Amino acid sequence: GAEAMIHLFTGAKQLCALPGKACTACGKLCDEIDCKPCQGICDECSKSCGNFIAKPLGMYVVIGVILSGMEIACCLLALVKEQDLAECQFKEGLGSSVGVLHWLYGQLGMAWLHLVFAPYIQIRLWQNLQTDAATSAQPGHAAQLTKAQVKQALSDVFWHDIGVCFYVFALFGSAAWSYLGMDWIQVSYKCDPDGWSSYSVQLGLLFFVFVIGYFICWNCYLECMSTMEVKASEYHLPAAAATFAALNAQGAGQPQQQQQRTAQAPGFVAGLFGAKPQATATPPPSAPFMPDLAAASAPPRPQTAFQRAMTPGQLLKLLVCLGLDAFGDASYAIPALGEGVDLAYAPAQAIALRMLFQSNAVALIGFAEEIAPFTDIIPTATIAWFLDINGVFDPR
Repeated sequence: GAEAMIHLFTGAKQLCALPGKACTACGKLCDEIDCKPCQGICDECSKSCGNFIAKPLGMYVVIGVILSGMEIACCLLALVKEQDLAECQFKEGLGSSVGVLHWLYGQLGMAWLHLVFAPYIQIRLWQNLQTDAATSAQPGHAAQLTKAQVKQALSDVFWHDIGVCFYVFALFGSAAWSYLGMDWIQVSYKCDPDGWSSYSVQLGLLFFVFVIGYFICWNCYLECMSTMEVKASEYHLPAAAATFAALNAQGAGQPQQQQQRTAQAPGFVAGLFGAKPQATATPPPSAPFMPDLAAASAPPRPQTAFQRAMTPGQLLKLLVCLGLDAFGDASYAIPALGEGVDLAYAPAQAIALRMLFQSNAVALIGFAEEIAPFTDIIPTATIAWFLDINGVFDPR
């Protein structure tokens, strides 16, 4: 019943939290050998892993990233079998006009979308929940959001974000693409070198079934829950504190106009990725209180670029940027992959850069750099990281 399903979700949550626990043990080991830089990075990684899994859709992101990562690997391993694929001819009809190479490039592109949009959907949902939390609790305190609020926040992600709306159609399209490929690659063993094409088909279909099944189970979980604890983002604190200060100055007995999250943060195309989450006005409290305005609204002490670069979070971001740039150069390092890999990778890199740096300009530049010929060698993500530690992307 419902109790068994909740226990199942809790067990899976603990299983997915194992990487964070392993990183905590690594941090303790670093502490024993007096390696403070290593300890800081491991502690940051452990905190990130724990917070990441504890957030809504955490298991969806973990399993989705694993499945899509495996599918990407299978597509790449099939593409390097250039000689076998050159002798593959699909049947007459749609398959013959597509060809095995274009089918694999399409399969690879879909896998990249799955890999990027899994954390993106979670981030969008969490932003909505944090916005609601800022209107429901004192600054710096967690809010207990109702089941209706959580459902509305999830609904807003799918109905008000153009990028997610596009991805929903792409998800069904990827399942159809995998299904068609399952029939096409059976023409000859040359179309399925070492079985990698078949593995990519199976993983593509498995991902679709997993997403549908997970969201059915998650909706059942929402029906069983009563409230969800969410703490507002640090970007909401100054304005929220100012609102509460004004309420206390005027007196809690005077009616104030309550504002809800009626306008969503802009979507993927409109610039949701752009500015940091904006503060929203808060409803009047039931009794007067005095929040710690100095802690909530005081601006952080400025840091030098070197100090920002040496923080564990920025070091982890640098590793991600180096990985993005390294994969962007894959067509140079492994010529057998061909330029088609860049076409499949360009949208994924643009979305990843948008999530990392909250900048539409960086995302567009990354997309153009990856899709244009002879520009893959430019380390766009790493350059953006250097701009980030110098405060270029800080909210004004």
